[in-house]
Formats: sequence, C-alpha cells, structure tokens
Amino acid sequence: MAKKIYAWTLFFIVYTVSGVFGQDSITAKLDRELNSMQYDSLTTISVSKVAGYPAEAAFDIGMAWSMKNDDDNCISFMSLAINKAPHMTKAYYYRGISFSSIEKYLEAISDFREAISLDPSNSEYYTSLGDVYFKIPQYDSALQCYKSAIAQKQPEERAYSMIAQVYDAQNMMDKALGAYYFMKSKVPQSSDYYKIALYNIGLLEILNANYDKAEPVLKEFIRSSRMDYRAHPLLMQVYYGKKEYDSATTLRDTLYKAYAKGRLRKTLKDRFCFDQFKWKDKHVEAYEKFETPRNKGDSKLIFFVFDQGGNIVLSIQTEYDPMLVELGTEMKYDLGESIGDKDVLFPKQFGNNINYDELKQTVLDVLDGKLKPKIN
Repeated sequence: MAKKIYAWTLFFIVYTVSGVFGQDSITAKLDRELNSMQYDSLTTISVSKVAGYPAEAAFDIGMAWSMKNDDDNCISFMSLAINKAPHMTKAYYYRGISFSSIEKYLEAISDFREAISLDPSNSEYYTSLGDVYFKIPQYDSALQCYKSAIAQKQPEERAYSMIAQVYDAQNMMDKALGAYYFMKSKVPQSSDYYKIALYNIGLLEILNANYDKAEPVLKEFIRSSRMDYRAHPLLMQVYYGKKEYDSATTLRDTLYKAYAKGRLRKTLKDRFCFDQFKWKDKHVEAYEKFETPRNKGDSKLIFFVFDQGGNIVLSIQTEYDPMLVELGTEMKYDLGESIGDKDVLFPKQFGNNINYDELKQTVLDVLDGKLKPKIN
C-alpha cells in the first residue's frame, strides 16, 4: 500500500512539472514572437485556445493586437490575462490604453487607477490617467495626475510637457511659461522634451514681447539642432520685434536654402512666419512665401488677422501685378485685402525691397480704416 501511494505521488509531481514546463515553453515562444514583432503569428491564436495558456501568454497576444491597433481584441486578451492573474499590473495598464483609444474613458480611468494601486511608483501610469482627464476635459484632475507623475523617482518626461499644456488649454499662459521653464530645468539636454521647452519658452516670451529672454533659448535650440528649422522663424520674430531686421537676413537665407533642398516640412513647407503682433483685440501674423510670384494676384507677404478664437477673419497681402512690371517701374506688388470671398485692392504699391516699417504701418492703416480701397 505504501508503494502505491509513493507511485501516485511521483506521477503527480512529474505531471505537474511537465505541465508547467509546457506552459513556460509556450510563454517563452510567444515572448520571442512579440519581441521580434511577429504580430500576425500571435493574432491567429483564438481566445478559446488561450484559455488553457498562462496569463503572460494572453498578455503577449493582447499586446500583439495592440500593436496592430485593434483595441477590441487587445481588450479581450488583456481581460483574459487579468482573469488569470488579477494582480497583473501591465495588463490593466494596456487595457486602459485601449479603452482610452476607443473613448471608453470611465473604463480607462478605472484600469489606470488599478494599475497605480498595484504599482504607485510608476510615473507612466499617472501620466496616462492624466491624459484621459485631459481629453474629457477635467483639467484639475489631469494636472494632479501629471504632478504625481513628476513626483516619482523616475518621472516620465512627457508629464512635464503636459502640465504646461493643461495651463495652455485654460489660457493660463504665464503658468504655462513657468511650467516650460521648470521642464527645461528638469529634463536632460539630450531629450526631445528639452527642445520642446526651448521652443515654447521662445514662443511665449515673444508673445509677451520679452525678446531679450526669447533670443538666447532660440539660439540654443538652433545650435543643438542644425537640421531642425522650426526655431528659425521664431528667432526672426525676435529681431523683427526689436526692429533689428538685418539680423534676420541670415536666418531668412538659411530657410530659403533649406526650402530649395526640400528639407522643410509641415508648417514650413511653403511659407514662414517672420513677425506677429497685436491689433486691438486681434492677433496678427506676418508670413512670407518661398515661391516667387509669377501670376497676377499671387501673394508674397501675407498678414493674417485672427480673432480671439484663433479663426482667420481677414488677410492683407502684397499681390503680384504683371502690369506694374511691364510699365518698367520698380513696383511689382499691389496691396490687397481678402475677407471671405471678397477681395479688394488699395492705392499702394511695393517693390522687391520693401521697407518693413512702412509696410506694417500701411497694414495698420488698412485695419484702422485710414487707407480706403480703390474704386473700380
């Protein structure tokens, strides 16, 4: 009888070890496939088959669905992982990411809070919870989460930026500026977020007309990123604000050369903003187009006037007039105004070498109603 008991015990141990080894082998295989980005292989495995797999295997398959931007399937497999291992922190976190992506914000908040309760030192969890509150928007809760994120021993750098964005969203620009200065003092100079801080400090100091404070941070941005041209127009705005127009010449030449080589993207792909200023309760931005006008009405310099909601209400521009060129004068451009579908011209012409102070004053005269349109 004793021998039978021993034999049964031995068989049970061997079976258990064999089963664990098999599950460990499955998990290791799925880990390898996930790490080598074999997502198609992983996503062919059904939920019913995974029912017999360990929680880590279900998590790996959920991650594969996440990488394929399939949030519903990601949620299904992460839920399965959580059912198998209720304390699997990362499964709550990534399920929360997917819930947030499909705008199930209450579920996302619940998952992120669970992840935080299981691992309260993880800065990324607080940041992601803050992102949900930012989307809703519940700015006070978002701000609290981002501040908790940067209070951790290994703070996520993006949380510093999001604190500034919360203030920006509430139009609390002085606090946003302070947040960017704080971010600059905390993140490494090698970080992309350090560059973000430099750029935004420069921009906000320009809007405050603090040109002497904007200049050094924008120069630092340019020195650190020779092929990144985003700060060139801002530094030009510094010099235009200080009326040091000659100092902007090298920056303008650099932008034109980069444009000719196809190095400019997005907002700089065809024009750049070289000045911005206030007119009454409106904001005005002055742009220069790279292309040389060739057809009648083509614009070169454009002043966009924005309302307080950030909408363009009108534009005033220098418009190419081939008739002026045929007359052999130095003038090439008429001054025009566009409001919706309505375009008018003013009795004012300019040549290639435009005196900016004169042009800006003319634009202000148009806005103030002192310069009247031509009568056709």
